Amino acid sequence: MEILSAVGLKSGWFWLHDFGSVCAGFHLLRNDVQDCGAPPPDSAACGICLYLPYRRLHLAEHERLFNRLELTVAAPSQVTLDFWRRSWNHLAAGEVVLPHARLAPRGPAPVPPIERPFRLAYMGHAVDHKGWSIFRELLLKHEGDSRYEFLHLGIKTPGGLPLSFHEVRVTDEHPRRMQQVLEELEVDAALVWPICRETFSFTAYEAVAASRRDHQSRHRQRPGLRQRRRPRLGSG
Repeated sequence: MEILSAVGLKSGWFWLHDFGSVCAGFHLLRNDVQDCGAPPPDSAACGICLYLPYRRLHLAEHERLFNRLELTVAAPSQVTLDFWRRSWNHLAAGEVVLPHARLAPRGPAPVPPIERPFRLAYMGHAVDHKGWSIFRELLLKHEGDSRYEFLHLGIKTPGGLPLSFHEVRVTDEHPRRMQQVLEELEVDAALVWPICRETFSFTAYEAVAASRRDHQSRHRQRPGLRQRRRPRLGSG
């Protein structure tokens, strides 16, 4: 901040990629196990968490940042902005919601063939906070059940599991690659079950954009994905 002050810069943007401005444990998982909801730092709920000592320092430094600079907070969703505002009273110069993508109708969805197993996909990194352990438990429970087929779409997958892996890399040149592969593989459903709060879920949007018509509704419209230029995301 001293450098910014020296060159006369005072205003800017603060992007809510994750909840790092609310807690050092930016996934908001109490002891990396369960969603905490960002309780007050002096509460018993926060006191039993390993992140409490770091959270106090984190909040103090972010308060200093917001008090010294005129920052407009930008969030990828309204629910994220609302939760961030309830979690702590950082002094923001303004607030704005800028979604990464929006859904738009694009015509009828195809009817999936009945004479094949139900295809359930997991999309993205095979990490617990994104729901991988839940997906893994489900596929192992139904291993050998001919009614179901399990697929993993991502960059890499753990070995030794009874699933079909398909490498998918989303790039600036191919921002809708995940949606395209979901459609090509005729996936019936995707398991989007993160155990932590996400500021925006690309996988949820991609799954809905690639959604297939169910057997009861022959007139449901399939949405498309109108996407902003996709940033390279980290773990949040």
